[in-house]
Amino acid sequence: MIPVANGFRFNWNSDGKYTVSTLKKLLESKAPKPHSDVQINWSKVIPLKIRCFIWRVLMNRIPVAANLEVRGIKVETDMCPLCNKEKETCDHLLIRYEVAIEARSWIFKWCGILLTTFNKVTDFIRFVIS
Repeated sequence: MIPVANGFRFNWNSDGKYTVSTLKKLLESKAPKPHSDVQINWSKVIPLKIRCFIWRVLMNRIPVAANLEVRGIKVETDMCPLCNKEKETCDHLLIRYEVAIEARSWIFKWCGILLTTFNKVTDFIRFVIS
């Protein structure tokens, strides 16, 4: 918005008038690009903080070393500080890290689900929602 005599001019619209749809398009164009193309039906049964975490994972907004570096934040090393075997990414921390694998196998066994191997967070989420 640009201040003008007797009001403001909305410079993202050709006629200078504010519309909700123009603002929505502007915000969507500035929004971070998703980590994946996974479409989720956001069930209200799932607690809000879990839904927010899943959304942050899909938007690649978890503050792991790889994401911090992309945002210009200096990190001492990009290796996972927990195992020092692989670069710290969402996929590593949540899927390939040995503790995550072990926790997932316990949960799958408890639920009577056949143990499945995943390499990416999106593969796991697709499995869960299918």
